[in-house]
Amino acid sequence: MFIPSSILKKVLKEFKVEDSTIHLELINPLMSVTITKLEDITIDDKELPKENVTLELGDKKMKLNELKQDERIPFKVGDNLKIKIENLSVEKGKHVVKFNLKTREFGSLNLKFDVEI
Repeated sequence: MFIPSSILKKVLKEFKVEDSTIHLELINPLMSVTITKLEDITIDDKELPKENVTLELGDKKMKLNELKQDERIPFKVGDNLKIKIENLSVEKGKHVVKFNLKTREFGSLNLKFDVEI
């Protein structure tokens, strides 16, 4: 499902880099959904190792590679989804972060953020 850039600007709450760790924080401004899968996280079209990605939503904290096939994660309006990507070297400048989020309600959502370090 295509998401307009005007909506994506409301979704990305925070992007920061500390040492070799990238922190993304997304907020759900639209409608409650159930996340069934998060895959294909890339920076500048380079896929990131899933074992380096940690998700945090409310009191749930999990490594991306440990998500179960049948995992269902409620992402309610106003909730913050924190994504931490460790052991990553990214040069200063402009970058494109993309990931594919699958939801029960809308199927596949392709998120693309233009960020600057």
